[in-house]
Amino acid sequence: MRYRITLILIAIISFSCSRKDENLTINLNVSNYSKDYLIFAKDTLGYELSVTTDTIWIDTDGNFKITTKHLKSKSLILLEDSTNIRLTIPKTLNSNITFKVDMLRPDSVEVFGKQALFIRYFQDQQKYWEKIYYEMIDKHKAFAKGNKRSHVYHAVQDTITELRMQFLINYL
Repeated sequence: MRYRITLILIAIISFSCSRKDENLTINLNVSNYSKDYLIFAKDTLGYELSVTTDTIWIDTDGNFKITTKHLKSKSLILLEDSTNIRLTIPKTLNSNITFKVDMLRPDSVEVFGKQALFIRYFQDQQKYWEKIYYEMIDKHKAFAKGNKRSHVYHAVQDTITELRMQFLINYL
């Protein structure tokens, strides 16, 4: 009996320690882009304290591919041209993903892969949150100043939270 328990414990420990640290591949095809590179920024520690920025060269067909370990926090792909496009990649991405971008139509980013719907939602929510944040800054000066002692500041924060929850409900 002792032998079986020992054998089972060894098997559990070896299976739990043998987790493969598989790589993640991010592909991008960009058209109408005047530059031959993009910026890829990722947090190497996962605490947003150590951000590594890489310049990635794009081939003549507008393709690039990066293989990296699973992300420890959200990462960014920055395409800076006459219109700037920022593709935010959440740390929960765990399968390969492909983006297709036309710089002349920045709102028509296409996403392919197992988690494409999640990535589209993540991109849409980021745009929406940024939009409502700047609208609130324009409307409420106390919020813009970041005065956390102001009643207006907390009321605006509550409004933003409600709008974010409503966005999720409407998105589904």
